[in-house]
Amino acid sequence: RAATGGEPFFLGPLYVYFLAAPLALTGGSLVAAKVLQVLLGTAAVGLLYIAARPWFGRKAALAAAGLLALTGPVVFREAIFLQAARDPFLMALGLCAVSRALEAARGRDWALAGAALGLFALNRPNALLWGLGLAAALPLARGIARGGREAAALALGLALAVPPATLRNLAGSG
Repeated sequence: RAATGGEPFFLGPLYVYFLAAPLALTGGSLVAAKVLQVLLGTAAVGLLYIAARPWFGRKAALAAAGLLALTGPVVFREAIFLQAARDPFLMALGLCAVSRALEAARGRDWALAGAALGLFALNRPNALLWGLGLAAALPLARGIARGGREAAALALGLALAVPPATLRNLAGSG
């Protein structure tokens, strides 16, 4: 139990691990952790542009990315240590991955989309509903055969991302 912290996570565990990485690599530098957080927030703007461009065109994608970059609560959260600071990046990553999977329609892209949504769920557990809802909708929207394969690949990606935290909780709580 000592190796796992002895207690289960009651909140999404991803932010704890996010902070641990730069702190461990830099000897506890809070500045490094904050810089990484701001870089990921900036990357969210680019990911939103990439996700929106194929569906809405260049101008609308630029407008969406610009609005995200100028959204006060998003910018504010990037500047402080708060679990919600990861949400714009993880949401944009999920949107980008799902957009790519919808375009490419390859199993590997759907598995990556599932993993991205699984990471988002590790930060914001109710995001798991997005992944599960999408998996349920794919066979309805794209046909049983094709949509079923895509939903299975999406579920595989979710299954790869979420269980490590579940297993850690089981080990921590006994």
